[in-house]
Amino acid sequence: MDYPKSVPNVGLVNGKFVDENTTTGQVGSLIPASWGNAVTSEILNVLKAASIAPDELSNDQLYKAISKIVAESGVTKEDVSKKADKAITLAGYGITDGATKTDITNLLPRTGGTLSGPVILNNGTDDTPEISWRTPSCAVNLDLTSSVLHINADRGGEKSWPLQLDIAAKAPYFFGNVAWHAGNFNPGLYLPTAALPRCTSGAGWWRCGDTGVMRQWMRIPVGDITNVALRTATWAIQFPNACMSVIATLESAQGALSCQYAVKSRDVAGVVFRFWEWASEVQAADLWLNIEAVGY
Repeated sequence: MDYPKSVPNVGLVNGKFVDENTTTGQVGSLIPASWGNAVTSEILNVLKAASIAPDELSNDQLYKAISKIVAESGVTKEDVSKKADKAITLAGYGITDGATKTDITNLLPRTGGTLSGPVILNNGTDDTPEISWRTPSCAVNLDLTSSVLHINADRGGEKSWPLQLDIAAKAPYFFGNVAWHAGNFNPGLYLPTAALPRCTSGAGWWRCGDTGVMRQWMRIPVGDITNVALRTATWAIQFPNACMSVIATLESAQGALSCQYAVKSRDVAGVVFRFWEWASEVQAADLWLNIEAVGY
């Protein structure tokens, strides 16, 4: 409610009603019907809320109505007094679940601090809230989705997954590539450090790390052949699975040769050659057989 300030020519003085004064010529204020009705309705609404019947001859009904409404609310003067006495505490206002000054003091400050207990991130779903680190050029997030712990990154708009730990499968991944671990690494399929690819003056070998294809090479002395003879060469290292082919060439500074040869047998351990003479001559002392084999 307010004085009827918006009513034209209502005659308020200093915002209030005044009486007519014939001595001074002061015109009395008007009381518009709308304003009088509004004031009466305000009072009658309070009486109605207190279940008090309006009485035109009674001048204390508004007081009785307000007193009744307060009494029926259950709030006493003593309650109000007690609240006022304890207005500086949450309990004084009847608040039982608010944070206390001690609770606020013990919060981890934004500038850093020390946590002495566990921190649990759980939103009730299979995708937990992330922990994030940011620089102007890169963002890195730590996240647990179902049973996979992820470290994902965004650098200049390029997204990547530097690390994933699949707890259920017990498998680690680096940038999307599964890492060797006890479950998927068979040492028998790979070479120890002491047997890494190498080449010596007499025999050597090389193995492709991607396909497993292996090459071996060596040279053995042939010596003199009488009619038919066998010569055996043992590989510097056994082929893990099979020897697929063998190529050999004779070498001699003498130039003229009086024998020929063929592969009799080959396996993962070595090869056997059969030599035979086509002329009964003594072979040169510097006759060698150069051998190259391919396997896996």
